[in-house]
Order: sequence, then C-alpha cells, then structure tokens
Amino acid sequence: MPAAPAYSGEGRMGIATSHTWEQVAETAQIPNEPDRYVELPESGWGALIAWLAEPAQVVRVPDGQDHVTAVSTSSGDGQMVACSHPRDAAEDDLLNDDIDHYLREADAAPSRPRGYRWFLRLPVAITEARFWEIMNSVGADSHGPVYPRVVADHVRRGLRQMAGGHKTDG
Repeated sequence: MPAAPAYSGEGRMGIATSHTWEQVAETAQIPNEPDRYVELPESGWGALIAWLAEPAQVVRVPDGQDHVTAVSTSSGDGQMVACSHPRDAAEDDLLNDDIDHYLREADAAPSRPRGYRWFLRLPVAITEARFWEIMNSVGADSHGPVYPRVVADHVRRGLRQMAGGHKTDG
C-alpha cells in the first residue's frame, strides 16, 4: 500500500472541489502521529467531513476492529434497559447504506469504499478539541430541520475556518 501523501499541515486546510475516494491514501496502520490526526466518526457526518476535505488531508486504514451494536430502550415505568451485541454483516451493510445515502443527499458524493476507518490530518495550529469545537459550532445558529445539504455547507465553513485559523462568515 502506498504511504500517505506528504501534507505539511502548516496551518492550511483545503476544501475539495473535485475528486474521487480512490485519491484518499490507504495505509496499513493508523498514522503514528496521534496529535496530528483525528479519527472521523462512522456516520454520514464523519464521511461528509472526509469527502469535503482535500484528499491529501485524509487517510483510510483497513478496519480490523470488532464493532458492537448498543441498544437502549425505555420500559413503561421509565427504566432504561441497555444491551449490546457484536455487530453483524447485515448491520454493517445497513450502516454503510445509510452513510452512502447521507453523502448523496449532502453533496451528491459517490459511495465511499467500505471496510475502512477514516482519519483527517489537522493543521498544525488545530488540536483535536479545537477541531470538534469548530465542527460543532459552525451550524449552531441553524434553526429548524438540518438537512444533509445544509450540514455540508456548515462543514465547508468549518474547514475554511480551520484553513484560515479564524472565524468566517460562510
């Protein structure tokens, strides 16, 4: 597998305009710079961040982890009941189908390759805590339903904010 492309991370973070998932480097193991990479959540939102960032800022690693499905329900008397079980192939397919649908709705993005964990390389001046603060705050002023295309606009704003190291108007 090829090594991740060089990315200086000198405070600049681009927003992808036209690319494919195949342009995202695949590495055999998690990048050995834990303070420079953040693992993106296995969700439509996490996939959207990976899609909208420049491919050189994203790395994918084969997913060899065992995943667990956690279920919580509320009983008639208000008690919460929680259980978990190993996630099976059918649940993996449902999750990935939902992520792919979200990507199409948000940015007309193609389905992402399955079976990977996705990591974003952060600019030097951005910590993981700051990254999540930015990503969680860019859409905080939204009122009403938040559709995937609106979330895509918020993610773009967050990526631009990290690129410039300051707040943007959008």
